[in-house]
Amino acid sequence: MTQNDVIMEILCLIAMCFMHVLEDFHLQGLLGQLKQKQVWIDYCRRESFSFTKYKNDYKVCLFWHAFEWTCFMMAPIYILNCFYFCMDTLGTWVPIFIMFCVNIYIHYLVDNAKCNELKINLVVDQLVHAGQIVATWVIYVIMVMI
Repeated sequence: MTQNDVIMEILCLIAMCFMHVLEDFHLQGLLGQLKQKQVWIDYCRRESFSFTKYKNDYKVCLFWHAFEWTCFMMAPIYILNCFYFCMDTLGTWVPIFIMFCVNIYIHYLVDNAKCNELKINLVVDQLVHAGQIVATWVIYVIMVMI
């Protein structure tokens, strides 16, 4: 591993953190509201709709937010993998895809615990997401070194 490789990997981690902040705080928009069950309850009450019909709609929005966050957060890895390390084998992309799926799942659970179950606060939410970023980055760096 060269000095340039190490610099690129550190820049990748910084970019992953930046993408997290960008997506989780600036770009959520409507999904940030619609991933909250209470928003749907309030909407149905205000419009005199039956909540039964919409009781799971927040889960769809929560999934798409988790998907979007994972795409953003892992984008520096895709770019680094394709254009710097030129690792385009199935043996490289399968672990990246697994990390992608695991990150969606974790983000979904954590945001649901924060937004709907009210079991955790924003600090815990952000600490878990920071852990996701670091763990994903460490796994990727290990993959590159092997």
